[in-house]
Parts: sequence; structure tokens; C-alpha cells
Amino acid sequence: MVKLKLGVLGSTRGTDLQGIIDSIEQGKLDAEVSVVISNKKDAFILERARNHYLETFVIDYTKHGFQVCSASCGRGSYHLAKMVKLKLGVLGSTRGTDLQGIIDSIEQGKLDAEVSVVISNKKDAFILERARNHYLETFVIDYTKHASRESAEEEIIKKLDEKQVDLVLLIGWMRILTPVIISRFRGRFWNVHPSLLPKYAGGMNLDVHKAVLDNHETETGCTVHEVIEEVDAGKIIMQKSCAVVAGDTPETLKDKVQALEVECFLAAIQEVIDGKRTLG
Repeated sequence: MVKLKLGVLGSTRGTDLQGIIDSIEQGKLDAEVSVVISNKKDAFILERARNHYLETFVIDYTKHGFQVCSASCGRGSYHLAKMVKLKLGVLGSTRGTDLQGIIDSIEQGKLDAEVSVVISNKKDAFILERARNHYLETFVIDYTKHASRESAEEEIIKKLDEKQVDLVLLIGWMRILTPVIISRFRGRFWNVHPSLLPKYAGGMNLDVHKAVLDNHETETGCTVHEVIEEVDAGKIIMQKSCAVVAGDTPETLKDKVQALEVECFLAAIQEVIDGKRTLG
């Protein structure tokens, strides 16, 4: 017969823990406290535990992504919390400039995430070469081999589920998505648009920047937003802006806004990692 092993999670004084410890030490409770975990390094519950030579552990949520999974042991099942990197899935049809910024940030240790798979509907899209240059898994979806867009999206969903991605990013994805895939990843599906939405929703690439100049805007920028059934109409996650100055052209605005897109993606993803923004 083994003693019942207790794990304790606490953020405050831990008065109830003291009662349990006293009962164990007085021989009234045939159990042991194996570890005391807190999310606050100065919580008094940790001092109580250390006063009785119990193992303690401090978890800093700001340094991690968080995932809950199921586990089991001989005496039953329980929920186990484990720290994992945020897993990103990327869909792209073009050059993938924003992806490069994300990869660089991960490799420099600035972003605690991983790109689990990069998916494209164009086998020669440069975004795939970017991914392969960094030994990332790639996948090409050929829409012409499917009877419908929904059928093709089911294959994309299968790959994203296989890689257990937490967040899907659209980076230059040039196809309209159906409710099949949108509903599967609702709240975990982000796009970046090269304007300060809701302005110029539905516009693409240089056409947006030309419209900004034609309308004599003094400010432009980008928007990271959730993907929903209506194009460019999802909840705004984050925006970054820059000034429109004399001499700007659609091409110069594209360069300025594209630099902001990378910053915007990174800042929004970091909020998820830090626990400041929830998905789903």
C-alpha cells in the first residue's frame, strides 16, 4: 500500500495546506504532499511548504504558452497542465515576407513559438522555399484535384490538425475560404490586411496603397484580424500605422506597411504567449 501523493497549486497564503500538513505530521492522514506549485514567487503558501521541507515550484505564466491535456495513471485519470511552445500553421500563396520575419524572431529566441507547417495552393510559391530553407514542413494543396473548395479545405484541416496547430496565420493567401475551415479554427484564424480596417476592406496589394494615395490619406497601416465568413470583417486583433508623406508611391507604401505587418503579427502572437490574449 502506498501513501496518497498530493500535489498542491496555490497563489495565496495556503491556510488549508497548513491543516493538511499538520494532519500528516500528526499521523492522522496517511498521505504526503509531493509538491507545492504557485504562479507567484512571493506567495506565502510557498513559505509554508518550505518550512516543512516540501518541494516547491514557481511557474511564470508570462514566459510560456499554456496547454491543458489529459493524462492517466494506475489510480485513475486527471488533467495535466504542460508548457508547450505555441504552434503556428501558415497558409500562403505568394512570397511570404511576413513569414520570414516570424522565422527570424523564433530563431533569434525572441518569440517562443514554432512554425509547425507552411501550406500553399501554389507549388512554386516562394513562401515554400522560405520554409524549406529553415527546414520547416511544407504542404501543397492542389485545388484542381478536388471536386469543391470544401473538399480541398478538408485536406488542409487534416494537415493542420495532424500538426496540432494552435493558431493559423494567412500570409498572402490568395483564395477565399469557406465556412468549413473558418468554423473549424474560429477565433484561432488570423489574417493581416494592408490597411487600417475597416478602411479599404476587400482591397488587395498595391490597389490598397493606390487608393490610400488617391484619397489623400495622411495615415495608413495594417491590421491583424480574425478570419470570419465576411472578407476583412473579423474582430480586429491589432493595428499599426505609419504616416503617408509627400513623394510616397504605392510601392513605397507597400514597403512601409509590410514592415509593420511583421511587427503587428509578432506583437499579437507575443500577447498570446504571454497570456494577455486568448484564442478561440
